[in-house]
Amino acid sequence: MKNLEKVFIFIILGAFLCTLLISHWFIYLCFIIIGALSIIYIFGGYQLFELSKQQKALKIIAGIILGLSLSTLLFTLTLPTRLIHKAIVLITILFSAYLIFYWLKNKTLRQKEFNKLLIRSICISCITAFFAFTPITNNSYRFVLKKLVSPETLLFSNFKMFDEIENYKTFIEDKEYDKAIIAAEKAIKHGKDWRDYDIEYYEDFSGAYEFLAEAYIKKGHKLYDEAKYNLALENYINADSVLNLEEHKPKYPEATKSDIFWNKFSILKTYNNLKDYVNYDKSIDFFIDEYSETEDSSNIDYHYIMSNVGLNYKARGYYEDALLAYQTSENILLRDSINNLDELKELYNDKFGVYYLTDSLSKAEIALNNYRLILNEKDCKYLYNYTRLLQKKDVSAALPIAKESVQCFNQEDNINNILFSNIVVSKILLELSKFEEFEEQIEITRSVALKTSNSESNIEAVNILLGYFHFLNGDYFKSKEKYGQAFTFLKSKPGSESDVMTQDVKLKIALLNKELSIDNNSEAINRDLISFLESYAYPSPSLTSFHNDLGNLNTNINIKFSDSLFKTTLDVHQNYNIIHSPKIGIAKNGLAINQLYLDNYKSSDSLFLEAIEELDYHYPENTNVNQLISQLNIAQSKFEQEEYNLSLDYLEQAKKTVKNCFKEKKTLYNSYILNTEGEILLKLKNNKINTQEKFIEALTIAKNFLDDDHPYIQNLTSKIE
Repeated sequence: MKNLEKVFIFIILGAFLCTLLISHWFIYLCFIIIGALSIIYIFGGYQLFELSKQQKALKIIAGIILGLSLSTLLFTLTLPTRLIHKAIVLITILFSAYLIFYWLKNKTLRQKEFNKLLIRSICISCITAFFAFTPITNNSYRFVLKKLVSPETLLFSNFKMFDEIENYKTFIEDKEYDKAIIAAEKAIKHGKDWRDYDIEYYEDFSGAYEFLAEAYIKKGHKLYDEAKYNLALENYINADSVLNLEEHKPKYPEATKSDIFWNKFSILKTYNNLKDYVNYDKSIDFFIDEYSETEDSSNIDYHYIMSNVGLNYKARGYYEDALLAYQTSENILLRDSINNLDELKELYNDKFGVYYLTDSLSKAEIALNNYRLILNEKDCKYLYNYTRLLQKKDVSAALPIAKESVQCFNQEDNINNILFSNIVVSKILLELSKFEEFEEQIEITRSVALKTSNSESNIEAVNILLGYFHFLNGDYFKSKEKYGQAFTFLKSKPGSESDVMTQDVKLKIALLNKELSIDNNSEAINRDLISFLESYAYPSPSLTSFHNDLGNLNTNINIKFSDSLFKTTLDVHQNYNIIHSPKIGIAKNGLAINQLYLDNYKSSDSLFLEAIEELDYHYPENTNVNQLISQLNIAQSKFEQEEYNLSLDYLEQAKKTVKNCFKEKKTLYNSYILNTEGEILLKLKNNKINTQEKFIEALTIAKNFLDDDHPYIQNLTSKIE
């Protein structure tokens, strides 16, 4: 029997080697001999294993265990490995461990036959364990199995499925998502072949569907981070389709449900960024249904949902609804505030943003203080938001804090935050009419913008600031050039018609055309801007800068429409209980211009004075261009009323403002002052030479800013003898 065992072992090894090197057909010979050897062990172990008389039971047990263990090899090609087979192999391993322990403890029993039994047991344990416990994902195991079967068998498709899964994992790790998608699709195809397209067994390869969904999701995330939202959305929707396929039979339904939930959240966020509010609202229904089913108001998942809803409603101007969403989110977070400090910080930052937009400054301050309490120290974001708050409360006090926030972000070395903080400094300098300092600051801002990953877009933000700078300086051609560059870029972006910055730049270009006496398509501009403004459920105080600019575009042209826009600004601020704001001053100045055009001097003068008083509330006296504009306007009104001394008094105020804003630089405002002074001298019939000098100097300055065919240039030219 021992010789027969040796022959069988030799045949098994030879047949297995031939299987690996020549053909899978040899495996059948291998299985036949393994079966025969198993029978010999089970029924002939007592005779085969020549142990001592005291070890009779051990011989019988060894034969049964080793025989059964060998028999499991006959089911090598039955996947997945059954539990009973694993149990038999595990018993063999334990038996081997027992023999080793027995061998170590009883040194006197280390006879030759016992050693042979021990070696047999260890060898069989190792071989059977390899086939019983090695996962199908193991490349070596799968290589061996593929050699054992015909490529035409269903089982071979299983092996190919796992080959593609391994490829998928490599591609995912290398972030080659398109290749990962193809590999996952092939894995699904091979999985179907394996189960002979019997949908009842598709659960056996459900992971392949989840891998495909994961590849789409990861690709979507990459595109989302690159702001390619349409392409990201396409991948998220593909992932959702895969996860919800009827043929997808998830092995772990709760895990798949979670994948579906968070992928739909990605879809929701993408709709938000695309400003596709119709589909956004439809997507919200899914989360409402989920929330209703769980009825778990403390589930942290719903904080993320409600927080995103708040951001969406904020962007759409549904400020009350946004605050309700944030309050729901806050209630969830406060249930475990210690572990949710980072989320609470972000939430208070978002609430601050809503209050800031609505000029609810006292509530904005409360939100900012709540943020501050979590920190126990001032961080850069706190300084940044505190700067923005001061911009609306005390713009002069905002400047040093703004510069401090820049220094803070410089230490953090976050290039985007460094840029944003520098932009705020630039805006404050413009608002304070500190133009010389602005010119130095904007170069710093530009250099930072060039270092950002989104430099093209950020440079256009710098161009917008430069456009406004030249606009305030009366250098309209340069302003239009900068705004034009920005508009070309912004117009190329998806969803530009609903983009605040795009509409703002479009309106500024229209205002410049009016100043340059270039025809505007007023009806189309009015229609587009009103459509844009109506996309907001309720106008906020921040949004009224559009009402003021559109109102100024229509002064002296469409007075009724213009007045309605300025009055909207005043009504919105009143509705929000805001008593003082620069926008109120600008709106009153616009209303006064229309009254002046209608020769309603009493009304216009009253409104001009109210505008100056409102602007003086926010800015130091005679330091802001908006103050200057109102001073020039009321000077013109007094001139038309033949109150020449009062007109000269307001012109003196205007001169001080020009000096404070522009220092020694000659601007178009200097020309306007000289022209009005010349007109007054002409009316008073004083010193004709001095009058002509005023007009000549006014013309010389104006020609630096306007074309020769501009009505103002022609008017000045006609006055010079």
